[in-house]
Amino acid sequence: MLWFALPLLFAQASPDDCARRRTAAELAGEASAYRAAVKANPDSADSWAGLGRTLLLLGRPGDAALCLNKALRLAPGDQGIRFSLVRSYLDAGDAGAAIALLEPLGGTEPRNPEVGRLLGEAMYRGGYYVRALQLLERADADHPDPRLAGMRAVSLAKTGRIAEAEAACKRLLDQPAPLDLDVVLTYVEILDNSGRATQAVAYADRAIKDQPGNPIAHLWKARLFWHQGQTGDAIREAEQSVSLSPELPFARNLLLEIYRRQASRRTRAAKPTGCANTTTDWRRGDVNEGHPLSPPSSSASRQGFQIFLKLGFLSPELGPEIRQGFGTGRRKRLYSQRKLLSVGLGRKVRHHAPSTRG
Repeated sequence: MLWFALPLLFAQASPDDCARRRTAAELAGEASAYRAAVKANPDSADSWAGLGRTLLLLGRPGDAALCLNKALRLAPGDQGIRFSLVRSYLDAGDAGAAIALLEPLGGTEPRNPEVGRLLGEAMYRGGYYVRALQLLERADADHPDPRLAGMRAVSLAKTGRIAEAEAACKRLLDQPAPLDLDVVLTYVEILDNSGRATQAVAYADRAIKDQPGNPIAHLWKARLFWHQGQTGDAIREAEQSVSLSPELPFARNLLLEIYRRQASRRTRAAKPTGCANTTTDWRRGDVNEGHPLSPPSSSASRQGFQIFLKLGFLSPELGPEIRQGFGTGRRKRLYSQRKLLSVGLGRKVRHHAPSTRG
């Protein structure tokens, strides 16, 4: 679930830290100069590399990768260009391409600190946490680098070394350094899994304050509220997560679970005495006004039904309690929405034809 981390701008052979502090206007001017240079001499590896590195600093890693690829073809033995290309791949979210470019060097230059740091980060970004931890610990032992600490802490948690991970995360979060979202949310997960959800909320708040537009931070706060029984707050945070990133399923799944639990409790509470063996088939249109399974009055539940209808997140397999808020008049129209469930749940479902009975 660590696809939400911010890329780190380090381990580049060039430019240095002073160059990174240049203004956007200065960098744009340099990019224009490099474009003129490659137009005048298309076979200049230095000009292509300079353009790629400048675009990388401007936050355009995809364009930077194109230029740096061209530079590397012109100068295949230039390790500085290779490392800059790896950085552009990592910043663009293509860990696989970075690994493919670095792995041959891992065998030929096992003690090269630049190779170790970059390959460790590439493995981390790709989700290969066991290998990432090996590389990061070896790189840190050879050439200590505090910028590797966050990736190492998260990798410890992902490989099951929870006590070490908790101590490493806490140590990093107590420092005045910029907040690493991977680290803080890993720490939130550790606290929640150990029954310390109340303590975890404070760290989730830190993540949201630092990055209010991050959907995973809101998702984690929703989970914490849900585990503490604060249903309304959980719904609010989960809906915020959905609005920030509608294509991700995690918050939708949580909302679905919340509304299912709410409807189940309401159904049990409303069931009249002597009806223990009564069954209701919503596909036959048996859910009518006045019945214990009639549409609920909760505005939050109705809002939840509307969310899942809009997202195509409805299915007969979800049971009558999820469908109860829609009545019999909409069955045929809603039937077409059931076919979209596989998008939300990631599995095939059996679709029943709408019935006209009842």
